[in-house]
This record gives sequence, C-alpha cells and structure tokens, in this order.
Amino acid sequence: MKGICVHADYGTGMRAGGVRPDDPNLRCHPTWQNLKAGCEFLLVLDGNVEPYRNVEGIRVFETEAEVRKALEMHIGERVQHGVTSEAILQASLGAAMAAGKIKADELPQDHELCCEFMHGHGIAGLKCRRVTPHDPVMVLRKAEQDAADAIARDLK
Repeated sequence: MKGICVHADYGTGMRAGGVRPDDPNLRCHPTWQNLKAGCEFLLVLDGNVEPYRNVEGIRVFETEAEVRKALEMHIGERVQHGVTSEAILQASLGAAMAAGKIKADELPQDHELCCEFMHGHGIAGLKCRRVTPHDPVMVLRKAEQDAADAIARDLK
C-alpha cells in the first residue's frame, strides 16, 4: 500500500501537483482531509508513486506503516461540526451578533471552520462528533471490490 499527502486549497479546489480528486487511481476518504492544515491523504491504487516524487506540496508514503503513521500524525481524531437546526442557528447567531459577541467579518468562509468557530462561541443549532481516520486497508479493499464489480458489469 502506497499513498500521498497533498497540500489542498479547499477554497479553490486546487491541489499540489495538479492532483485531481476524481483521478480513478487515487482514493481518498473524507476522514482523511484536514481542512485546517489544508492537506489530504490519498491511496495510490496502482502503487506507482513516481509521478508524485519531488513535487512541491506532495509527500510520498511507501508502506502501509508509513501511511498509517502519517494519518495518525496529521489527521488523528478530530471533532466534526454540522448544523442540526438552521432556524435555531440563525436565531442564536443573530442574537450573538446583536449583542456584539460576534462580528460578521469574523466568520470563516469555510463551512467546517465556520461551524467550529460558532460552536466555540456557544451558538446553538450545531452538533459535533468525534471522527477518527478510516482504516486505509478497508478503503483499499473497497476500491478493489469496486474495480472487480466494474469488470463484472463490463463482461455482462
């Protein structure tokens, strides 16, 4: 198992080295994205990491152990935020802004960062949960099964 860590600008969708998230040879799980650090981990399904070597903003991992260690170090367990009630959120945010506790220009543009910011300021209507990185072996097995299913469909 080989993988890469790619610097990503989630505002523009651009990734180092022109890496495309829809590349069929790369597999990423949503729990492998670190929005704060601006990086994501991808498995290289065919194992050929040569195109990614010495590319600025990309780090290559040669073994399953390296992939696991990198995921643990750079992603680890984190808290994920989301909206439970838009109406409650709007009312709570409006009250906080009216009271001068939060200014509109302080709100981050990124959804996850904005939810985290509001949660930290006690805004109601949000949820948070702990998320751990998905097991890379399971993601690799799923990719292999998807490929086998596609071949089976083509043979019909």
